[in-house]
Amino acid sequence: MNDVGLLKWLTKPVYVVLCGTTGSDTALAYQPDYYLLAAQTRGSLHTLEDDLNPSAVSPTQTLRVGTHFYRYRASRKQFKLTPYTHRPKRYLGFVCCSYVNLSQL
Repeated sequence: MNDVGLLKWLTKPVYVVLCGTTGSDTALAYQPDYYLLAAQTRGSLHTLEDDLNPSAVSPTQTLRVGTHFYRYRASRKQFKLTPYTHRPKRYLGFVCCSYVNLSQL
């Protein structure tokens, strides 16, 4: 973004929708300024697979844009590109399992 200095003048929430790229390379489809824009205006960030509210981001949050995954780094308050080709399972949280009591069968 060229006009980051003008963010203080925005009074309405900005909802950023990432819907594609120009070409086959999606590595640059997500820019850190998109998250900054949504966070500072109390808006949100949306892709085909994920909806992200910057005020409720967890340290294990991942964001998928095209074929690339981005992980939230709380220390830098931004998303960084990961080397993964799939959503990392360790960041999905707990997997709920139901246990069956075999004595009741």
